[in-house]
Amino acid sequence: MFDNPPYWHDSGDVFLQVGEEHKFRVHRCVLSMHSLVWKDMFQMKGQSKQPENDLPVVPLNDLVEDVRSLILAFYHGIDDIREKNDLDAALGVLRLSHKYQADRLYKAVFGLLLESWPLNRVDYFSLPQNQRQRVISSIKLIKTARAMQSISLLPTAFYELAATPFEEWTEVGIKLLNDLSSEDLSRLFIGKNRMTIRYKRFTSQLLEECASDPTMPRFRCCSNRTRFVRELTAEFGQSSKLRSEPECLPCGSCRDWLYSHLKTLEIEVWKVIPMYFNLSSVEMGEGPFVRKVFS
Repeated sequence: MFDNPPYWHDSGDVFLQVGEEHKFRVHRCVLSMHSLVWKDMFQMKGQSKQPENDLPVVPLNDLVEDVRSLILAFYHGIDDIREKNDLDAALGVLRLSHKYQADRLYKAVFGLLLESWPLNRVDYFSLPQNQRQRVISSIKLIKTARAMQSISLLPTAFYELAATPFEEWTEVGIKLLNDLSSEDLSRLFIGKNRMTIRYKRFTSQLLEECASDPTMPRFRCCSNRTRFVRELTAEFGQSSKLRSEPECLPCGSCRDWLYSHLKTLEIEVWKVIPMYFNLSSVEMGEGPFVRKVFS
């Protein structure tokens, strides 16, 4: 039992029952203010179980942690989720606000998630590298967003999974792949293959350009030019590395030339992510807007 506010109010006039062990005492006016489903329910008679202390008891078949997160958001908004970067709570609120038609709350938590998996390329690549390889978080997001038909949350999450080398996936992340539908697993591997093919073609074009003109100064001063090109195109989204780690390619003119080509490729790929992963059309932009990150 949750016996402290906002989960339990002595002045509450309805019980929410989750299973046999968990009970919340809250206010019907708060539930009705946020949720069209509960507003309609409380306006009808005979929709609750036997009263306890003359108060109605509403049985719920939801996860208790989801209900807890929803009640907290009903009373205090989503600031707690934002401050704690609590992805599980955010996804729980997304699920239940959708189920109970709490539209304003749904839009708020949807926006919060979109800040962390942005559709804008500049926003996304402004995130620290370790926050662009959130395998477990991205799988959880895809599973929930798919069930809610929250299509705009899917492209960047799919990209993030595809862009993370499999050797960097944790054992837990690999096991969680089983939580995705066969359709979404197919999307993931098809999209990753399409991205890989495009990067390989780009690498070949770049190497051909390097070799085609003997008067071209770029890379002539770099004895290992082929290795540099192959290393920086072996993974997706590496143009920022040329700026943050200039030592990876000591020659400034070579570095600027390769950065320009890599950035052009990344912009091209970013715009067609929905097509690569066979998703509904979602416009992928440049940004920026970033504020907070789920890690």
